[in-house]
Amino acid sequence: GEGVPEQNLAYDHRYGAMWHNYVYTVGGIAFIVVDTSGAHREHDAVTEARSAFVQRAFEKIGSMPVFVLTHVPLIGMREEASLLPSFGFSSWKVLDQGLLSHVEDHADQVIAVLCGHIHLTSVRKRRGIQHIMPSGTAGYPADFASYNVYADRVEVEMHRAPAELIGDPSLGDIHGARRHGIDYCDKDHIDHESYLSGNEDERRFTIALDGGKRPTTGAANELIVWHEISPGRWRESPVPT
Repeated sequence: GEGVPEQNLAYDHRYGAMWHNYVYTVGGIAFIVVDTSGAHREHDAVTEARSAFVQRAFEKIGSMPVFVLTHVPLIGMREEASLLPSFGFSSWKVLDQGLLSHVEDHADQVIAVLCGHIHLTSVRKRRGIQHIMPSGTAGYPADFASYNVYADRVEVEMHRAPAELIGDPSLGDIHGARRHGIDYCDKDHIDHESYLSGNEDERRFTIALDGGKRPTTGAANELIVWHEISPGRWRESPVPT
């Protein structure tokens, strides 16, 4: 429902207008949160508005290092020849390239893009930016990620929900034989389990923080949330509950 007001009435009633995209900072690091529920859109007015917000968000945070949070990944998180049929939906990534272009224009300060949606665990690095996607707990492999942030590095680890909560893995596997008649893999993931769960270097790794990616010294440690009340007009707000 990105950019379609009538599809967001309940959300807007609960949280208020202009809360689909926002920024928060904590401990010298900024987070830009972007609504990409219109990931299937080619270039149009909705994607132009999305890109314009991200440009304003980078202007707002200045030189602070940043994580970009988007539900839908900005790049293909598996080899496309396998991913497109195994996922089966047009929203396998954000199709309009404007958002990715803005992110990569700030590659010297973007630590990582955190995403989900595809229901598999994947980590890919492009132009110095890590794109990190745990599968999420809504299906197998039921992974979630932890991030330990230090002055010079981020330690990332994937964790799996307990087996008794997962049950029969095939029931939650949207990339496998139960749905497609075959279990997908690709050239970098030689069996179906690694295709779903990632290789070992996708499950535990360290991001070195150098230069503009180090936390800003002297910045506030507490959580500060900013949202736009109109394009380019920012208001510091309490965390919506």
